Amino acid sequence: MFSVHIFVGAFPVLGSTLGRIFQPLYQAMAWMLAGFYALFPNYAVAITLLTIVVMAASAPLTIKVTRSALAMQRLQPELKKLQQKYKGDRVRLNQATVALYREHGVNPLSGFLPLLLQIPVLIVLYGVIRGLTHTVDRGRVAAPLYISHSVRLAKSLRAHPGQMHAVGINLASSLLGAHGSWVAYLPYAALVLIAIGLQYVQTRRVNSRTPQGSGTPQAQAQVLRYLPLVYAAVYLRFPAGVNIYFVASTVCRIAIQEVALRPGSLRPSPGRRPRLAGEGET
Repeated sequence: MFSVHIFVGAFPVLGSTLGRIFQPLYQAMAWMLAGFYALFPNYAVAITLLTIVVMAASAPLTIKVTRSALAMQRLQPELKKLQQKYKGDRVRLNQATVALYREHGVNPLSGFLPLLLQIPVLIVLYGVIRGLTHTVDRGRVAAPLYISHSVRLAKSLRAHPGQMHAVGINLASSLLGAHGSWVAYLPYAALVLIAIGLQYVQTRRVNSRTPQGSGTPQAQAQVLRYLPLVYAAVYLRFPAGVNIYFVASTVCRIAIQEVALRPGSLRPSPGRRPRLAGEGET
């Protein structure tokens, strides 16, 4: 949890630095938001449509990673056999494990790819929201960055300096940054709870497809169980607009995983029979 707080605390600095280095990415995402806002003048809808575009572009990789992760779970019994067979011989165990992964087309590190790919998008979106709600003259005058001041999005932002009002809240603010009575915090809290709940749904849907007796490591199961709570520490600090992205992306990811894990999607390729651990060895 300490590392999460360090990450979140450093996020504004990191976002600002990347804003200078990767200015074209910030401008591209801001212009996409401006385009969606021109069609549907609602900040939440524009962010949701942007999320759908991002998730659609990454769908092939997400499907591949999801199938690889489930295949990894199905190999657990074979991995245990290898561990028993080469107990005390670390070199041969590693060689046999790598061979097993290669034979079944499994990458044990592929499960981290969605998270790694999500981080740059979050950083850019975080910076874009901060840039679009940029103000001058002590917050009294809006000065949106990354887009032309003649587009519809810029005009709406200038009408409410520093704010992006949608679904009854300011998407430029976070739960911890909200002001007013306790009632004002409820929509932000509801958005965070929805994001956490969807994370649990996604995890349970994947786990429900794991075959019985696959031997999921206890440590890994605990990480998956409590990972949404770790994300909650991030949701509390991020602007509500970024949490809209979290909600929409998780819904998209659940749908993509349903496609990836549909019946028959993990059948062995024709003419190929999975080899048991140690088969063919002397």
